[in-house]
Amino acid sequence: MPVYRTPAAPHIYEYEEKRSRFVAHLAHLNSETEFKELLSTIRKEHPKASHHCWAYILDMPNNVHSWNQSDDGEPKGTAGKPMLNILTHADVGECCVIIARYFGGTKLGTGGLVRAYSAATKLVLDEAQWAPLEAKVNVKLFSDYQEINQVQRWMQQNNIQPINQTFEEKVQINLQITESQFDELLSIVEDLRHTEVKNA
Repeated sequence: MPVYRTPAAPHIYEYEEKRSRFVAHLAHLNSETEFKELLSTIRKEHPKASHHCWAYILDMPNNVHSWNQSDDGEPKGTAGKPMLNILTHADVGECCVIIARYFGGTKLGTGGLVRAYSAATKLVLDEAQWAPLEAKVNVKLFSDYQEINQVQRWMQQNNIQPINQTFEEKVQINLQITESQFDELLSIVEDLRHTEVKNA
């Protein structure tokens, strides 16, 4: 199984290139809402920065649908794309890098910008503390109304939120959980006669 990692704690690294300052912020997150809140906070902390460029991977590293980036007014392809390129080659997930840039009076050119944003991203990753990120699986759970309480209790204990759920003749819940949690869930379902779990 691939070994992934995610930031154990937020980290900041400041990089300088020809008097331009690049303040790189690395943080763990796994939702668009969390990212927008963090970006808003950093914009308030650095109101005089000329750009707030960013890149993130909100899920497992191999889930390209969770990748995104922005140049925030820098020439196209000179900031967000190189930042994301560093992230996607570092086996990291559930994290983002936001760089507040203060212009130092000397234009860096497109090549210089790519090098500077890449360097700032790499250095903040190199200095950060990391925790293992366990691979996740998508599952569908089907249960009757008498047995679903046991499953929901287990979800609450593990702080697991459903992707979606429907309550019709049977209850259907879609989940994204770690492989070890999947094993736990299977052991619970073994004792339930009217509940089953399938890979989504």
